Amino acid sequence: MERSIKSNLEIFQKRLQNFDSIRKNADLVELELQRVENQVTFFREELAVDTSPEFITERLNSINDSLMETQNWVNKNGEFLRRLNAPVFSDDPEYL
Repeated sequence: MERSIKSNLEIFQKRLQNFDSIRKNADLVELELQRVENQVTFFREELAVDTSPEFITERLNSINDSLMETQNWVNKNGEFLRRLNAPVFSDDPEYL
């Protein structure tokens, strides 16, 4: 009985560590989404000031580059993002 309780305690401690990592990564995802939204809002505001084709092309290219960086990050961290959508408690041993 003691061994079983200790084992459960160890598992719960590891899961708590995982939850801390998930929280930090979820915060990072949220910040990245806010950055993209802010960039698009800023682009709209800039269009009110300068509508030249050169400016629009330059800004769109800049936004595209930024979105590509975000896509690369998402591709690199896809497994983590899938786990964000997983149930909080799971019987799947790979989840631990």
